[in-house]
Amino acid sequence: MHILVIYTGSASGTNVEAQLREYLELQLVATVDIALLADIAGADVPYSLSTDIAKTIFNGYDQYDGFVVIHSIDNALYTANLLAFQLYQLGKPVIFTGTTLSEDFFSLPSNFSGSEQVMYRKMSLRTSLVTAVQLATQNVSGVLLAYGPRIVRAVRALESISTDHIGFTSWQTEDVATVRFGIELTNTGQARQSGSPALQAGVDPRVIVLRREPQPDILI
Repeated sequence: MHILVIYTGSASGTNVEAQLREYLELQLVATVDIALLADIAGADVPYSLSTDIAKTIFNGYDQYDGFVVIHSIDNALYTANLLAFQLYQLGKPVIFTGTTLSEDFFSLPSNFSGSEQVMYRKMSLRTSLVTAVQLATQNVSGVLLAYGPRIVRAVRALESISTDHIGFTSWQTEDVATVRFGIELTNTGQARQSGSPALQAGVDPRVIVLRREPQPDILI
């Protein structure tokens, strides 16, 4: 299969493409091309990033069997949800992944030397990227989040608040897949579909995205 990896930020190193190609495991499961779209910290991503990703996927849709978006875990849920509403009838997988270490993880630089920070980021990104490329070859479709062992659909995802989970959890539905000794898909995963998606090229900047989490019922 032919997979396009779209880089938007979160790697460490001056030559990002060379760093990504060092992960030879990618070549064992798919032919991989790399597009360096941006290099933005997750906390700084603008709403327009999702539009740039959507156009890249739309323009290469017939050429590739799946897409992997490398994005900092910070605000990945925001970008992935915008993208899900910009590509209608998406029949191939678009997997968001990246290092599972948030930028807050290194908020106390005295705890980590510069070389240690680079090492941790590279190890985390490598693990996530190999999993995401493997997932992009599976019989799934839609915009998915692959940060840690739980693979969830972006439009049904919540940020995990439990110390037992890394990344995101699913709200009122099963996860699309789990990562144990390989990727285990569930029956809730949407299969690949033929045809091409429709592109909504932009998001009105007047739209405000509010963070809302499910609240327990309150008895009055």
